[in-house]
Amino acid sequence: NQHDYGNSLHVDRRGKIYVTGSSWNGRDSDMYVIRMNNDGSLDTSFGTNGKVVVNNIAGGNSWDSGNSIYVDSNGKIYVTGESSNGRNSDMYVIKINSDGSLDNLFGANGKVVLNNIAGGNGGDYGNSLYVDSNGKIYVTGSSWKGSSLDMYVIRLNSGGSLDNTFATNGKVVVNNIAGRNSSDSGNSIYVDRSGKIYITGYSSNRNNFDMYMIKIE
Repeated sequence: NQHDYGNSLHVDRRGKIYVTGSSWNGRDSDMYVIRMNNDGSLDTSFGTNGKVVVNNIAGGNSWDSGNSIYVDSNGKIYVTGESSNGRNSDMYVIKINSDGSLDNLFGANGKVVLNNIAGGNGGDYGNSLYVDSNGKIYVTGSSWKGSSLDMYVIRLNSGGSLDNTFATNGKVVVNNIAGRNSSDSGNSIYVDRSGKIYITGYSSNRNNFDMYMIKIE
């Protein structure tokens, strides 16, 4: 009975509305997904009365947040965000079936948790997610490299494993985009039909932050 945040929204081909974010559970925040009918009512055929609530994704039994949501043509729901591991944040991707159950064929019981993406063994944050027509999953965000945050892009196979045919072991890490060699974050990602990847976000320029757009082949 406290804070609730809506962070990302997707509307599928049937007009069903999906929202993810975080909600206070009395001690910390849980990630949630709700599904609404096109008139705004909760779709009670999804999860529990239209809601799926997930916590303790990274094992820290603390806060969990859903930051980006995508629904594919088969009704599978993908969410990325961050989850406490007890010390800092891990990035995660969760895959949910159309009835609201976790897809146990994806990752470990429907979840993929990644940390240390940029090598600094600190916080990792999933900010935006996209799924292409081949079922490849792309995520961008930021990862601690030891002294600051780097922008990253990862690509997962449809089963949740890192796609080692993409960049270096499935990961691209980019820093110093605006010249400060400080904070860089990927906030939104899109993949076109030819497989070109577009990312926008912010990067420190010494005095403040600049917006950028990067295109990856």
